[in-house]
Amino acid sequence: MTEQRIVFPVAGDKITVPPEGTTLSEAEKIKKGICPCCSGTLVFQEGCKACYGCGWGGCE
Repeated sequence: MTEQRIVFPVAGDKITVPPEGTTLSEAEKIKKGICPCCSGTLVFQEGCKACYGCGWGGCE
């Protein structure tokens, strides 16, 4: 069996930056596929969201 990885789409593969002076909450970042720790791209692997950049995992 091969490992399957799904990359979350992030506004056409570009991370959108909120207007200056505003920040996204952790939940909003995760919903948009942005890592809440390092702002990297989240992937969906083995039923959980994860970041390869910093090791953050959403199923902890």
